[in-house]
Amino acid sequence: MQYYQKDALTGLYNRNYLSKWKCGTNMVLPLSILVLDCNHLKKVNDTYGHKAGDEMLGMVAAAIEANIGEADIPFRVGGDEFCIMCNGRDRDGAKELAGRLHEELDGLQLHGVSLSAAIGYACMSDESQSIHQVYVEADNMMYANKKKYHEQWSKRQGEEK
Repeated sequence: MQYYQKDALTGLYNRNYLSKWKCGTNMVLPLSILVLDCNHLKKVNDTYGHKAGDEMLGMVAAAIEANIGEADIPFRVGGDEFCIMCNGRDRDGAKELAGRLHEELDGLQLHGVSLSAAIGYACMSDESQSIHQVYVEADNMMYANKKKYHEQWSKRQGEEK
């Protein structure tokens, strides 16, 4: 079986390559990890079809690529989840990148649906933590942010009725 490194839909590195990368010695400390999960992909797929959902994923991937630095490596982990490994980027730099991505995505629309993503980040400043631990920390922050977003979104939807 041939080993593929790129996601065919977005052109970003794929989950297989992320696993290989995390096991290698490719990191430069500090290493920040950002995890992004798209909001409303199911709504786009259900309302406008999977082709529109694919278009949304492509728009998110393009926004990521337009905002990362040369040492940052973006991955499509699967579905509507993305990860960015940020070599040499500290926690403040990760927070700044997350803010830029939020701003970029909030300005995009597809079929009248505003694009957005829940983003979490964490930083490994020395080798006392594993990449896996830092990834889990970023992932947990992303899920907490996703929960907050959906609670606020549901509240706004209720107010509009």
